[in-house]
Amino acid sequence: MFLTNCTNTDAIPEYDSDVPIAFNTRIGNVGSTRAGGPGPMDNTTLQSTGFGVFAQHTGNTGWNDYGKGASFNFMWNQQVDWSTDHWTYQPVKYWPNDNQPADDQDPPAQGSQERSYVSFFAYAPYVDAATLPTTTEAKAAADGIVEITGNSTAINNSYIYYRTDLGKPFDVNESVDLLWATQQDRFKMDGGGFTTGHVDFVFKHALAKVSIMVKTLIDRTSTYKSEAYSDELDANSRVFIDNVTISTPPFYSEGKLMIAPNQSTIKWDYTGVADEKKYTGWVYSTSESGKFSDNVKYALRYAAPNVPTDQADAETAKTDFDAMKAGVTHEEQPLSANYDNGMYMFLPTEDTQDITVKAVYHVITYDPKLTLNSPKFYSIVENDITATMNNSAFKFEPNKQYKIVLNLGLTSVKFEVYELDDFGEWILLSAVVKDWDTETKEVNVE
Repeated sequence: MFLTNCTNTDAIPEYDSDVPIAFNTRIGNVGSTRAGGPGPMDNTTLQSTGFGVFAQHTGNTGWNDYGKGASFNFMWNQQVDWSTDHWTYQPVKYWPNDNQPADDQDPPAQGSQERSYVSFFAYAPYVDAATLPTTTEAKAAADGIVEITGNSTAINNSYIYYRTDLGKPFDVNESVDLLWATQQDRFKMDGGGFTTGHVDFVFKHALAKVSIMVKTLIDRTSTYKSEAYSDELDANSRVFIDNVTISTPPFYSEGKLMIAPNQSTIKWDYTGVADEKKYTGWVYSTSESGKFSDNVKYALRYAAPNVPTDQADAETAKTDFDAMKAGVTHEEQPLSANYDNGMYMFLPTEDTQDITVKAVYHVITYDPKLTLNSPKFYSIVENDITATMNNSAFKFEPNKQYKIVLNLGLTSVKFEVYELDDFGEWILLSAVVKDWDTETKEVNVE
């Protein structure tokens, strides 16, 4: 069978009987796996890595009513490759012809049953299951797609085991941006199936994409900007962060993406995943280098420099102050110093919880009149604030992109959570990646 790349203006051939099954895909801004190398995936990389397909012929029974205790009987991890201008695979599979009607003739041929359904499930990029690690030790040392259940596994137990990058956990350019798509209850003829033989996949991100940003909020007790005040911090002040802890919701660093759930939605299963792979928060600290311990820890981008020391005169103290880093400003910047892109990809969270954030930050102000302070000529004020977004009904969902913004005020911490607008436009190919959905949540802590 062949796979063709069709647009709305492509000429579609008509078939009467033995119609080969072909796949159409479209893809937008997505990531890659160890199969295709780290970094974002685009149409070119999808064509170089291909995608895998699982399929089940369920006869006259629709997918939701079909028993899932059997193994896949039509396709199992079928590799689909790009060949010059169309998608191909071997061995070619043909649409079951036992439908009513069975062809486009007048009068049409009639099958023995009303429908002959095939349901398809796909993921990208493709991974050859035979190349995956087999021993416990090798699996523990691997990341990305670590395991695909065997071809004798029952459908309802079939999964792709995923783990975030071990070197730079959750980094959007290093971790796998796993994709999943389905077309259920397809049949050959018109009315839900395809006389042309094509199956259109709309790939979705199986993970959640998250950015955690920080900025100052000057002379305001909300994120609303008043024209009476400047956004910018006074030139004689700096804001530096000592530590930030986002304690909820908890999330996993690995889990099972179910290949063929009962419904047309992405489903993750964390049954059997070790408790130490479940993390209860993110910690950003001046003393951490981005390694795992009880929580996920990252080094801060805007940590305070060395504490200013006493100087004999105000002019020297001002020279030292001017040499300090800019710290947190009114412009959004990534909170973490580990990842320049400021983006993470998390596995979806199971339960809805409030978001809780604790931030400790210092405001350092140069004032030549403060001769009795230690060090002289400086005011150093520590703010230790905990904020909870009550009634947020929040959890990380697959195929959504979030932005968490920590707004550091001189007397308060406020934070906002965004799900960004659709990320780019779909690029027509022969499978579709649905872009990140959007939602906005906000909380202020006075």
